[in-house]
Amino acid sequence: MQKRRGQKMKKRILKKVLAGAIVLTLIWSSMLPAAADSAEYARIFEQVMERIEQDYTGNISRQELFEAAMKGMFQSLDEYSEFFTQEQAREFERSIDKKFEGIGIQFRRENNIFVVTKLIAGGSAEEGGVLPGDILLGADGVSFADMTTTEEVANKILGEKGTYVLLEVKRGRQTLSFRLERRTLQLLTAEQIAWNRLALTLPADMNPQAVLYVALTSFGSDTAAELKAIMDKAENKAAKVMVLDLRDNGGGYVHSAIEIAQMLVPKGRIVSFRDNQGEEEIYYSELTQAPYRKIIVLVNKNTASASEILAGALKDSGIGLLIGERTYGKGVAQEVLNINGGQYSFKLTFKDFFTPKGTPVQKVGIAPDILAETPDYIISDRRFFIGDENEAIKKAEDILRYLGYFQETPDNKYEANTLPAVLAFQKASGLGEYPVIDFSTQNALNTALRAKLSQQDQVLERAAAESVKLLK
Repeated sequence: MQKRRGQKMKKRILKKVLAGAIVLTLIWSSMLPAAADSAEYARIFEQVMERIEQDYTGNISRQELFEAAMKGMFQSLDEYSEFFTQEQAREFERSIDKKFEGIGIQFRRENNIFVVTKLIAGGSAEEGGVLPGDILLGADGVSFADMTTTEEVANKILGEKGTYVLLEVKRGRQTLSFRLERRTLQLLTAEQIAWNRLALTLPADMNPQAVLYVALTSFGSDTAAELKAIMDKAENKAAKVMVLDLRDNGGGYVHSAIEIAQMLVPKGRIVSFRDNQGEEEIYYSELTQAPYRKIIVLVNKNTASASEILAGALKDSGIGLLIGERTYGKGVAQEVLNINGGQYSFKLTFKDFFTPKGTPVQKVGIAPDILAETPDYIISDRRFFIGDENEAIKKAEDILRYLGYFQETPDNKYEANTLPAVLAFQKASGLGEYPVIDFSTQNALNTALRAKLSQQDQVLERAAAESVKLLK
């Protein structure tokens, strides 16, 4: 069963969907159990609540019991479904719109730990000395070890402007603490970046006015309007190619990604959603002519969710050329539901989504047309000797290759062919030369990678080179 959605249904598209989030208001009575078994569970739950209130020797309120029970319920679901208090819901929405009071970090979940990926200019984290690659351990004495979502961690870091948070991170073998001020940070989710502001080696025959470079950091409520304002500027009307940077964009509202796709993708399918009953909902673009000859899309392993909706639509339509790494692979959508007039809310995974050609995204991601990889930082609590096998060894070899010390294909094994590169890097970094990838060497590799990335963006340089070819 299919439902067509095009421009006539635009108002319906504008429901808030958080890759996805349809914000609805429910009354508790509408969620009462319908089946006898559900009613029995509800009765047992009420009995347990009453018994705890009557006999428990500690101090705990019915509200605290209810919230703990709800959080426990959602922990049994997938990693994207989550229960919110009213304040947590507000913080979550502000984080999507990039309007929040925090310390200015972006981070991702990787192998059950939370890793800093980017520092926001003007934030106290950058000024205080937090670095990309740092592992987040806890805040104000609360450990992140048992937390499973980035929202849980963010809720501990965000807070009222002018207050401080004691952030604990791990860097190599060191555990570091930073007392950081929460500040009001309001960032544009769509930003045009002038080529002359970038540390790039541009092709000699490139006309910067013909190539519009825009970075999208999230898909918030205003992102489509922000992008349209950039596209409508008089000085940008001459652009023939757009470079659209979706690297490290973890997603946001589905309606925002769909609106933007309808601004860029020629007439045709944008995305399809499928629920657990097999019912399909399809969204379309009615654009008669694309605004650019080509749209070069920059993606990496942190490009996720709503970003993958847009990237998939651009790629499958033929207007997009993807450069970078395979995307994250979050091909499921969540709806956000308000309970009891907004006192509580939750986001629940309710649909899978597919690219215009019907390709699934969940757990596989979207492959780039041109592979251009950027190494990850090394995250490890051990040293490595020749003969060892570990994922961190591949990361070390990736960095050595990126820096020009290693010419072979990186893998998880530390073998003799890697040793000359390790020794050469250690010598160049002022370290003792020894056949161990120890913590000093790992830290030096991470530091060298940060410096290289701040001086040169090889993926963007590749995009500039491809744009010149497209303009000929």
